[in-house]
Amino acid sequence: RIGQDIHDDLCSQIAAIGCLVEVLEKDASLSNGNEARSLATIAAMICEAGETARRIAAGLAPSKMMGACFTTAIRSLVETRQAGSPIRFSLNFENESLLDELDDETAIHLYRIIQEAMNNACKHSHASQINLDLSTDDSAVWLVVFDNGEGFMPDLRDSGMGLLTMRRRAEMMGGELQISSSPDEGTRIKCVVPLQERG
Repeated sequence: RIGQDIHDDLCSQIAAIGCLVEVLEKDASLSNGNEARSLATIAAMICEAGETARRIAAGLAPSKMMGACFTTAIRSLVETRQAGSPIRFSLNFENESLLDELDDETAIHLYRIIQEAMNNACKHSHASQINLDLSTDDSAVWLVVFDNGEGFMPDLRDSGMGLLTMRRRAEMMGGELQISSSPDEGTRIKCVVPLQERG
């Protein structure tokens, strides 16, 4: 609900403010170059704030945002990360239709785990490739995020807030998250979430 409210209300208000600033920028460009440049900067900042709000909204409610299903939300997340990045991303779904039947709570937790895992890999691993695999059946969901970066010693960085949050999200789903890494060997994050049998 919070995600939908951010998208429907806050994002719309930010967009409206941005339009007004653009009008002022055009008017100012006829008489005052300095004012026009300042307004152009403000307009760019408003646009960036709107994009940030949309990303937050998508993160809060990925399976519902703009009517998108879970796999569509994950594709959008990967495409956003891929844009302008030198890192190559590989995304693979197995039993995609079943993944789109996940309940909202599970979908949101998995989305956030994927988001955090990719953020960590992009920021810290110096990887050239990130692979994301998601599969499911009637019993469980399996998520694997692997990067070919420099790796780390999990016992030294396992207390980081991002890793703790991912573990906590897995536990809230009744699942388990495992991190396998070592220097120069990349990092593999595996999350297994048991599912109640579909009726």
